[in-house]
Amino acid sequence: MATKKIFTLFALLLLVPIVYSLSDCSQCGGGCYTTQQVVDQGNLIACEGAQFNDPCGSQDGQPKFCYKSPSCGNGACDTTDSTCPQECQNQQLPPSAAASEGSANPSTHSWFHNESSTDVWNEMLQIKITNNGEEDISLVSITLKASGTGNDATNIDRIEVYADLNRNGQVDNDVKIGAAQPAYNADNGITTIGLNYDIDEGDSKNILIAYIMNTDAPAGATYKFTVTEIKAKGKTSNLQFNVAGIPITSATKNIVLPPEPACSGQIKLELKPSTTSAGKLVSALSSGLQNCANQKVEIQSQACNFLIKVLPQCSCVVPAIGDGCSCNFGAPAQDGDYTYHACIDMNKNAKAESGEDGAADLKVRTCQGNPSLTFEPNPAAINQQVTAKISGLTNCFGESFVVDIKDFIMCKVDVLQDTGGSCMLTAPNKVGKYSFTAVTDINGDGFLQQNEVSTSELNVVEQEDVETALPGEEKVETPGNFIGKQSPDNPTCQECVPETWSDCSCVSGNEGTQTGTCQNNCGYGLVKAQACTCAAESRQAQTLQLPNNQIIIVIAVIAVLVILTQILRKRKHKK
Repeated sequence: MATKKIFTLFALLLLVPIVYSLSDCSQCGGGCYTTQQVVDQGNLIACEGAQFNDPCGSQDGQPKFCYKSPSCGNGACDTTDSTCPQECQNQQLPPSAAASEGSANPSTHSWFHNESSTDVWNEMLQIKITNNGEEDISLVSITLKASGTGNDATNIDRIEVYADLNRNGQVDNDVKIGAAQPAYNADNGITTIGLNYDIDEGDSKNILIAYIMNTDAPAGATYKFTVTEIKAKGKTSNLQFNVAGIPITSATKNIVLPPEPACSGQIKLELKPSTTSAGKLVSALSSGLQNCANQKVEIQSQACNFLIKVLPQCSCVVPAIGDGCSCNFGAPAQDGDYTYHACIDMNKNAKAESGEDGAADLKVRTCQGNPSLTFEPNPAAINQQVTAKISGLTNCFGESFVVDIKDFIMCKVDVLQDTGGSCMLTAPNKVGKYSFTAVTDINGDGFLQQNEVSTSELNVVEQEDVETALPGEEKVETPGNFIGKQSPDNPTCQECVPETWSDCSCVSGNEGTQTGTCQNNCGYGLVKAQACTCAAESRQAQTLQLPNNQIIIVIAVIAVLVILTQILRKRKHKK
């Protein structure tokens, strides 16, 4: 019984200071003298554990906050409750804000320099800042501490801070509110960036921090930073404070080598020649591609279809430098018009898509005719450049060679045109007449027939003989300085005209052939004249010309006939 009384007395003694502390409201903020621990939240103190409706305790289970301030004794109440000390009533709390990662905060990512991209920003961190105070605030500065294996002083060009208006974590139509260039003064350095951005009371805003990298950032390097401090101030109180929730670390950026650019473009096909003879070699040239090195191009006789395997006419691989490649195939054996396709599966998805098919037409025609070789000029001076012309052919598109009597190739016509072609050779270095032969494989069988060979003669003279050739010389053109003037060797000749014919224009030749030499009215040999016509005209003219003695005989015969006629008439009259 005695023990029970002692315990009760001890309990009553303990209650005395508790009741005293609960009634002492003047101590609010300096410590709430309860049996519960005072919880410190920065500059704020929560008094917990007091009885219900106690002025220094909690209201409806929520703690009452008091702000430590020398201007208000030991503290300032957070409400205008009349139970608080009079000097603490109507006292406003200081500005405050809290930071956290934004909802679209960038994650760890890879980066490489892309020359063709206009997007230079590398978003590193999105921060959400909430104004949880009782006045509008303005952001003053943000401090970053760099880290990573890359050199932050040399590899980062600058840092930019944006108000992320659409909160998407990307620099697009946002407003820049701060920047630093250079980004850091040292590797793994610290930089403080001034800010100018307002956040209304009770509102939240997102800010975005982006790196702009230098192009020489090495592959394999990493970059990141930690926000160590954000300063802000109240727009009404002008009190500066640190935003809570710091530090926050950014995403890590890994520098990688740029990927191989995608094969693209519009493939084009060109066939050389575009008109050819049956069986002749045709070159297929593809072009119009970008970044398609080591990709195969196939030339097909039908539209491109990568799902169905078609035996190509030929194929080639695009080299590292170039926009296409080339290969050769044989023209069809039958005359006709053909269409071929250059096919490349750029993205290797086995689908024929835009840009992957280029078409070109090929005409195949049978080569016909007999080749004829001529030279221009002819005669030619020693070592003069001479054009060897091959004519007389139709639809012949192969090679043709001009060779001398020792079968030495003087020049080559790579691709004959529809009617022939030409090439240049150098006249021999000695005066004389030289025989050359044009060799053309008309039917493309690799063997020479009689109608595939043409021989012609080149007359090589001294330079002065070319300019002042004598009249009557075989195969000599009329000099230009004599045309329109009197012939120096025939004073009776009229003005010299290159192709004027006379009765005596043919010096030699056989009728019905193209041999011999014809002359104009000045006696100069006509290089391109046909002697057969000239010979026929000369022969007709000669049959009309009679010597003088033959003319006398004819006159005498006529006179005798007249006398005899008169005698016969007189005898008939006498009878």
